[in-house]
Amino acid sequence: LENVISVSSLSEAEGIVSAWIREFQETRQELNQDVNAEEYVFGGGEERIGETVRGGSVEDGIESISRGSVLEAIRVFETLVQRDTSNGEAWFYLGVCHQQRENEKQAIAAFTNVIPEDE
Repeated sequence: LENVISVSSLSEAEGIVSAWIREFQETRQELNQDVNAEEYVFGGGEERIGETVRGGSVEDGIESISRGSVLEAIRVFETLVQRDTSNGEAWFYLGVCHQQRENEKQAIAAFTNVIPEDE
């Protein structure tokens, strides 16, 4: 990640997420593939991602991204959303990390948690 995406509000993050999901779904539909979002899988099948970290904040995760430690950032954000599933900011950055790793299924699963279900 060369540039860290920064958002000033949850509504701005929701707009970015919605646009990205729409664009991804359109592309997948063009390829005639299934576009249904799946449930987020903690650990994502990758070595050490599923480990939780002690402490941690969104800012710690962003700092990890800026240092190029995307896997570390994923661990931070996963820990945060496991502690508080309504933490839309952590879900957003978790999706960004997976998007940067080209893991679209995990990105979409994380992004769908940014936007509350009742909207």
